[in-house]
Amino acid sequence: QNLTDKYHLEGPHFKRILNIKETNRIVSIPVRFNYNHPLANGLKLIASVGSDLDLKVKKTVNFDDDRTGFFVLNPNPPRPEFEKNIVIQPTENKLFNNVVLALGAEKRFGKFGAQAKLFDTIKVKDTNYRISKNQFGGEIGLYYSL
Repeated sequence: QNLTDKYHLEGPHFKRILNIKETNRIVSIPVRFNYNHPLANGLKLIASVGSDLDLKVKKTVNFDDDRTGFFVLNPNPPRPEFEKNIVIQPTENKLFNNVVLALGAEKRFGKFGAQAKLFDTIKVKDTNYRISKNQFGGEIGLYYSL
């Protein structure tokens, strides 16, 4: 599917489209339910399950096009006449589309603490704004308790 069909571009015929860049802006809230199990020497085992709730999604497509056809006739023009374009594509967000599982450890040092967790994000619904199906990674954090 070409760009003009995919984004329903109207207006003059686009002779050549270059420098296509699609970006997604996602506003999401991570929701997690945690379980802490105390171990010896101030260590805790941490297990959590949750999701990233996608509240709003905005897809933007930037591209250049040569409406004159000059670039098509001369692939190395000295100064091609390009017009910048921006298309904002309405995107339906899926509030609940993944499950996040995490397992890690926490160590306390008085009022300070350090955490290290591994997580796996499992996609449960397809979206057109998130690229990968599953995401595996890690988190580390330092914090202070009042």
